[in-house]
Amino acid sequence: MSVRGEDLSTLQNLAGRVEAIVRTTPGAVDVENSLETSKPEMRIRIDREKASDLGVNVGLIATGIRAMVDGAVATQYSEGGDQVDVRVRLAKEDRTSLESIRNLTIKGSNDAPNQQKLLVPVYYVADVFPGSGPSKINRFDRQREIRIDANTSGRQLGEVLGDIFKGTRALEVPPGYSVGVTGSGEMQAQSFLNILIALALAVVFVYIVLAAQFESFVHPFSIMLALPMSLIGAVFALLAFGSALSTISLIGIIMLMGLVTKNGILLVDYANVLRDRGMDRTQALVSAGATRLRPILMTTFAMIFGMMPVAFAVSEGSEFRSPMGQAVIGGLITSTLLTLFLVPVVYSLIDDFSFGRILLSLKGLRERTFRKR
Repeated sequence: MSVRGEDLSTLQNLAGRVEAIVRTTPGAVDVENSLETSKPEMRIRIDREKASDLGVNVGLIATGIRAMVDGAVATQYSEGGDQVDVRVRLAKEDRTSLESIRNLTIKGSNDAPNQQKLLVPVYYVADVFPGSGPSKINRFDRQREIRIDANTSGRQLGEVLGDIFKGTRALEVPPGYSVGVTGSGEMQAQSFLNILIALALAVVFVYIVLAAQFESFVHPFSIMLALPMSLIGAVFALLAFGSALSTISLIGIIMLMGLVTKNGILLVDYANVLRDRGMDRTQALVSAGATRLRPILMTTFAMIFGMMPVAFAVSEGSEFRSPMGQAVIGGLITSTLLTLFLVPVVYSLIDDFSFGRILLSLKGLRERTFRKR
């Protein structure tokens, strides 16, 4: 989970509440907060009014103390072919305690009685006190960010994220701050979106190919009725095997879009052939179902048995891809059973309302009207 905002204290408070939600979510383990505030530091709070009265520049205080404590590169010297920085800073005993930092002097712009520039001790213009701060501050999209990381155990990533989102939606997030998902959750959402787009394109391409093969814009719909029938079987198969709807199972569903249409193609194509030979539509569908039943079952069983090694995870590491085989097997079974019954019915209904039949009906109505006149 990514918590973003500007003020570090407000951000830390909001991240703490998000972390509490993640820790209490079943299935979330090894919860960590990216903000580490255990690093000791020495803080200097400048009194700007005093500094202005004494002619001490605020920026000079910061750069001067930094140079005296951390050091400043004064020059370089060459040793062999290398150049080495010469860093000048105070002796260790003059820069490692609060008292020594307080007693450091900064040159001001005002003149002292001896016509020299006034040297002002740090404790005159600033408070020096110990504290603790973050070892690093992450930024994302030009905002400060604190990340709450966790692993999952016993539950799927989508289930854990769903429970976390329920808790984060109830939070009162201040304006300018946001709580979102990143890492594996973000990658999963992007993968699902891309796969759904691919699924939609697969359906469109299947329709285009069928329309070109059958030279009809309506008959492909009767064949494509097998697509939603396959989704029913794929979902039931995943539930039966205890698998989740994942990227791999969605890839199997995309495969189904091309596999399950073959039953309808065999059935409708032969029915059209019989009708071209002069057979009645209903008799053509019945004959096509009886004749094409054997090749439909043969091809379906061949694909089901071919997918069984994948679905049952018989090899090492195959648990990752087993949902793909499970989805394909379930989709093939239901689409085959339902296609044999539903495709002829839908074919008849679509044929009744086809554009050609409507024109013929209108033409017949027109002729009957002329006869009456």
